[in-house]
Amino acid sequence: MTDTHTCLLEHSREMERSFTIYSHSQHSRDVHARNRPDDFTIQLPKIIELPGQWECGLVQFHCDSNRTTGYFICSDLLEESFVGDSKLPLFRRVRVKTSHFAQILYIPVKLKRLQSIRVYLRSWHLQPARAVRGSTYCTLHFRRRRRLDGTS
Repeated sequence: MTDTHTCLLEHSREMERSFTIYSHSQHSRDVHARNRPDDFTIQLPKIIELPGQWECGLVQFHCDSNRTTGYFICSDLLEESFVGDSKLPLFRRVRVKTSHFAQILYIPVKLKRLQSIRVYLRSWHLQPARAVRGSTYCTLHFRRRRRLDGTS
């Protein structure tokens, strides 16, 4: 489905190797009424099983913000990373409102089954990014985790 209630899911011929999810803070509001631009959960159109080890990269990010400050972009599906003396399930930090990343940083996925995905923003001080207004969208690319020899 491609309406405002669900996310877009695009997969390769063999979804068992990689797929892409296009998410927007306005998606799934019928299920997640408390969605905000700085903290939203999208409901997937179907449950996705992730056998083996997977990783996810943030391909594109946009938020409507009246500030040029930076944000930490986090998601509940990621393994945690250290940020100073705290731990966050961090995709990356950004300084601009819109970014299409030339180099995608892939982070290990901790979940084996996806039914929904939460994306949230934190300020440089790790507080909720309440300055974000309007809407936020991001593109997530999932792939089987690569071994050191480059195979999956």
